Amino acid sequence: RDIMHSGEALPLVTLTMPMMQTVIEISSKRLGVAVVLDADKRLAGIVTDGDLRRGLERWGKELYDMDTAAIMTRSPRVIYEDELAAKALSIMETQSITSLVVPDQNGFVKGIIHIHDMLRSGIV
Repeated sequence: RDIMHSGEALPLVTLTMPMMQTVIEISSKRLGVAVVLDADKRLAGIVTDGDLRRGLERWGKELYDMDTAAIMTRSPRVIYEDELAAKALSIMETQSITSLVVPDQNGFVKGIIHIHDMLRSGIV
């Protein structure tokens, strides 16, 4: 909870948002990811820089006209806000990922924790 990004700092997009807008959201929030919300504003997936690269390799410029749902990774790795940062780091290392979504027990997104947050806080 202490080191996660929350509120206006969160890169949030919808399932039906065109990928061009999702890319803009990823770039503007500078976390290298966008959290995808369903119609009820609950966690549906995540789009990472890696997803974008793989999408460009597969679909080329057509990627930008596709809905975010077609590109996103479903069931992203998560951690809950009352868990220790050391656990977040362990998950990131084990899964070779740089970000974890922080939802509440009902699937509403509370934040994102990024590996750089660990570095800045001195955990790593």
